This record gives sequence, structure tokens and C-alpha cells, in this order.
Amino acid sequence: MHIRLLIIFIAFVFCCTACSEKNQITVEKQSYVRWYKKKNELELYIVVSNSTKHDVSFQASIIFLNKKLKESVGVEAEQLKTDDRNNNSPFRLSANNETVFQRKFKTHSILTQEMLSKGVGIKISDQHKTYIIAIKYGDIVN
Repeated sequence: MHIRLLIIFIAFVFCCTACSEKNQITVEKQSYVRWYKKKNELELYIVVSNSTKHDVSFQASIIFLNKKLKESVGVEAEQLKTDDRNNNSPFRLSANNETVFQRKFKTHSILTQEMLSKGVGIKISDQHKTYIIAIKYGDIVN
């Protein structure tokens, strides 16, 4: 009886560990989406980091999550081809390292704070899985 309980407990621990696996690439707090009202320009500044203890290789795309924002920019998604270090896709990040993606888009309508906050995300694809992380901070500059 005790052996069965021990086996069930060990199986439960392994299942919980597998389910709680964190994303290898994370978006840092200094990332933002900024709309320049006078220029009708949307700026994306996305800092991603490798939070693991080993090198990670991945591809990344910008995804417009908000329908009205998508219509204003005229693009649904854009694959990122270079980063701030002039590396090409697929990107390779060393353990506990980060890189920056910057992009600008012309807009065709008035944007709101609500559209910017979590209206843009970055889609990360590595060997194991694909996931989208929304950019939380958005602001408007006159």
C-alpha cells in the first residue's frame, strides 16, 4: 500500500514539474509600444532574455493582437529578421543574456491607450514550443 502511494506521489511530482515548465525566452519590463501622434508612427521596443542556464535558439515575430491596431498598421504579423546585435534569425541567446528588437510602423488612424496596452505581442518559436507574449506597456506621445 505504501509503495503504491509513493509511486503515485512521484508520478504526480513529475507531472507537475513538466506542466510548470517556464518559457525559455521572456519579455523584460523595459519593453514598450509607443505611438507618436504627430508622426503617425508606432514604435516597438522589445527586450527578450534567456532565463535558462543554457544557450537557446529561436525565431521571433511581431504579432498585432488588437484588431483595430492591426487595421491601423495594415499588418497582421512580421517576422523579425535582425536584432540590435545584427544577428539574423534564428537568433541565439547565451544563458542569462538578452537582445532587443526595434521596429517602427506607419499608422493610418488614431490609436488609444487601450489599443496599445497588450495590443502587440512577440511570438517566440524554439525547438520545443511556440508561444506569444503580449507587451504590457503602451503609451502615446504628442
